Amino acid sequence: MPQEPALFQGPFPVATRTLPAPGQPKGVDNLWRILRRRWRRCLMVFVLVSLVGVAILLVLPREYTAHAIMAVASRQPDLATTDQVAPPAYPPPPREPDVESDIQLMKTKAALVKIVQDLQLDRDPRFQASVHDWRAGVLALLRQRWRSLTDGDWHGVFAALPERWETIAATAVDPVELIAESLGKKLKIWTIGRSTTVDIAFTATDPDVAAKVANAVAENYIEARQAARLEQAKAAAKYLKGQSEHLLEQVAAAEKAVEDFRAANILRDSRDIGQLQAEMDATNEKLAGARIAEGVAKTKLQAVEARVKQFGLVGALESGSSRLDDKLREMEASLHAELAGTSIAQGAAHPNAQRVEKQYGAAKREVEYEAKARLARLRSDVTVAAKQVELLEAALQGFRASYDRLSGGLVELRALERRAGVSRTVYEAFLNRLKRTEQVGFNEAAGWVIAPAAAPLTPSSPRVLVALGAILFVAAGAALSFALVSEHKDNGKILSSQHITDRGLKALGIVPDLHHRAGSLARLLRLTSDQKPSAFSESIGSIFTSVMELAQRERSSLVLLVTSALPLEGKTTTAIALAAKISSAGKHVLLIDADLRSPRLHRAFGLSAKPGLADCLDPSCDLNEAIHVDERTRISVLTAGSPSSMPQNILRSQRLAEAMESWRASYDFIVVDSPPVLPISDARILVPLTDYSIFIARWKKTRWTVAAHALSLLGDAGARIAGIVVSKVDIKQLAKYEFADSEVYGRAYSRYLRAQRAA
Repeated sequence: MPQEPALFQGPFPVATRTLPAPGQPKGVDNLWRILRRRWRRCLMVFVLVSLVGVAILLVLPREYTAHAIMAVASRQPDLATTDQVAPPAYPPPPREPDVESDIQLMKTKAALVKIVQDLQLDRDPRFQASVHDWRAGVLALLRQRWRSLTDGDWHGVFAALPERWETIAATAVDPVELIAESLGKKLKIWTIGRSTTVDIAFTATDPDVAAKVANAVAENYIEARQAARLEQAKAAAKYLKGQSEHLLEQVAAAEKAVEDFRAANILRDSRDIGQLQAEMDATNEKLAGARIAEGVAKTKLQAVEARVKQFGLVGALESGSSRLDDKLREMEASLHAELAGTSIAQGAAHPNAQRVEKQYGAAKREVEYEAKARLARLRSDVTVAAKQVELLEAALQGFRASYDRLSGGLVELRALERRAGVSRTVYEAFLNRLKRTEQVGFNEAAGWVIAPAAAPLTPSSPRVLVALGAILFVAAGAALSFALVSEHKDNGKILSSQHITDRGLKALGIVPDLHHRAGSLARLLRLTSDQKPSAFSESIGSIFTSVMELAQRERSSLVLLVTSALPLEGKTTTAIALAAKISSAGKHVLLIDADLRSPRLHRAFGLSAKPGLADCLDPSCDLNEAIHVDERTRISVLTAGSPSSMPQNILRSQRLAEAMESWRASYDFIVVDSPPVLPISDARILVPLTDYSIFIARWKKTRWTVAAHALSLLGDAGARIAGIVVSKVDIKQLAKYEFADSEVYGRAYSRYLRAQRAA
């Protein structure tokens, strides 16, 4: 990145500030200021997007949605199924079908094709249009090529494309299938809440067609379920007949096995197994009580041992203590307190103190003895409880061994009986279901229409209120995006003199935009005149004040180079206005048009372009005679002169350098209107002939990178930058920013001017 040149900072440092400048607003406040700065254009974007959205809304086709309400839960079934062959222990609720699977059955391709054929939609012109659509032809072609690729038919893959896309759909794919596919896209089915009731919705441009298709979907589902139930009834009857015969043989064999085992085993044993079971139950209850008692004893012992471990043997008396324990602890505490008081009052060697100490020792030993006795009792309780549990477990084991010996044959008998009972239950269930299936055949279909679809009266799409809300939302988003993008684009541009001073550069001020009010020199001079104060004249006066500070440091006249980075940034207007301000102060000023490629001063002053600066190479031309004095402003003007193909040679000529030296003696100030710095090098050639350079940057047009590059080039040429002027500033727009100079020529200044004129 090019370095910025060393600048003339004036008599006071630029960075000297008594108070820190406030930062830029952030968040919602900053967003509000961005919108306020660009509210007109944002409003235009908002209105334009809204109009486009409304126009699209008006041309969208109106669509109608018909709704048919249908229950898919089956009623109490009377059809035999292979997974229901035995009556349950309690009446179960009706089995809920998988509603989602039923919804998918309604939307299958076969079901939709049947609806198209039943309603003869393939003969409807409105549906035939979708068959001959070019998009359908493209999809059909892709399917055809994919089928050829999977079959290995490379000739079909690379076959020539058709001349008309819409003809492919009618030849490659059945039109009925295409219409069925389009129906599937407009058919929506969903459950109502958590019930087994579904809402069948179909959307079409014709309300009658929408109602017919919705009802046809429900009726087709019922017919399909009825056909399926009939097939299930036939299959179930065939299955039940075969299974019933096989189960009858199994029942006879199981019952014979029970009788044979009972005769061979159980009748030989005369012992009472019920009495043994009662004794086992009683022992189990005693064992449970003994285990509880053992647990309680262990818990108490663990608690006491924990307190003994923490507080010593005295802790054994603190858990579940008796009146004797409490009395011993109180006596020990009383003697301990008495011993402490006697020792303090009479001394440890006093007889009373020794007597109390002996009593305290005896009490302490008695407390410890009682604590040990309590701990021993608790351990004994745990041992007794554990022994009782051990005895009961041994007795129970003996009972179980006897019971196992007695019940071995009984268990096998009961197993045989259960097996025979299960076989008989299954056989009876199959027999009952077979009779019901033969009598009924099939039950009612699993589903019925609750509310058939009717032709809707109002369109469902587009939703006007929702669409308008979306249009307004999108329009607001577009306007906001436009404002943010515009703000982002301005981030790298020069917006105020604060931007200049924050970068350590000298700012000479801001020049308001005249908005084409200075169409002629006379108007420009009136705006610059002090007789009629204005923001423009005050800004030029501020630049003149800075120039006068520079002139006080120079012994000779001051030569100023007015330049910019790019064309059309306001340097010529600024140069004329500055020269007029200098002349009005009684100074002799020479204004030179050094822009030999695009001269403008001669048109502004109504002069002839030649002779002028470009004629300095002609020895016969006297440059002093080419200088014109404007009678209105007393400004001496040197025009650009004759057009030249080599302007750089003219600017480098020795004669021009000598002329500049001679003019220094005749004028107090020389203002040179030079070409822009970046496109051509003429301005850098003029730098050695001048004392200071005034750099013009156009507000919200000149980028910082461009200005920095131009200043770097001037610095390399040896220029001393007097400062930077921000030109063509929109004062009203600048006031909407949070810069230090935003209110310089704002409302307060306007009120000040009105008060001055009124006075």
